[in-house]
Amino acid sequence: MNNYRKRIRADLTSTPKSDEGIPFSNRMDKGEHSSFLYTTRKTRSDALTERTKRIVHDFWLQSNVSRPTNNKNDIKTVRISPNVYSSHSCYILEKTQTEVFLQFKNEYPDEKVGQRAFEKCKPYFVRTAQFKDKVTCCCRQHVEMRSLFKSCMQFRKRLLSREGSSEVKLYQSLSELVDDILCTRSANTHQHKISCLDRLCSECGVCKFSMLPGELDESDVQISWERYEYKNVKVKGDKMIRKLVLVKKSSSPAEMFQYLKNF
Repeated sequence: MNNYRKRIRADLTSTPKSDEGIPFSNRMDKGEHSSFLYTTRKTRSDALTERTKRIVHDFWLQSNVSRPTNNKNDIKTVRISPNVYSSHSCYILEKTQTEVFLQFKNEYPDEKVGQRAFEKCKPYFVRTAQFKDKVTCCCRQHVEMRSLFKSCMQFRKRLLSREGSSEVKLYQSLSELVDDILCTRSANTHQHKISCLDRLCSECGVCKFSMLPGELDESDVQISWERYEYKNVKVKGDKMIRKLVLVKKSSSPAEMFQYLKNF
């Protein structure tokens, strides 16, 4: 009787073999090769050539098209084969997918690709911006630099429309300008070297930022732009305090562009 009870108790408490864990190992790839491999499988082999797929894939990752998120834990993982996964930090689009496609057609007019096929070649970790991604630094340096850069490029655009010069580049974003004047980033990082950012590198810097003769003009031509300055401001109790405020400036083009280079 006791042996019978022991067998019953063992049957009730034992783990079925079907529930036992099966050991296995997953391999994780984090390079650009696995990303491109995943992208090529999303399109028909006879729809686009391998060369066109590579051009479209790399175009989505340009600095004026997408950027890494501010959250280092924002990682996208996909399965590319049995027990093999690809992982990459997420990128956020700076514009709509239609705007990206139109920009691609302007830069690569000879590439025959439709918008649907173009979007299928987008890397899996690139996505449209959500509300949580629209977190922007509002410190003095970033706010002032964005405003100053916009004023400089608007003035340059007017000069280029009149003179038609091709000696300088009309930058669309600050990231594009930074990538142009600093050393090329290494393949395993999305950031520039600290020595380049601190202007300690002898091979890059603002010396590579070319300017038109009209941008060096110190004549009486006045243009409007903004910068931060410390001003005495009256507060409650008729007290004067020194406060940092955004001031509208009116100066020659040379002063504005020189301030941009020395920022």
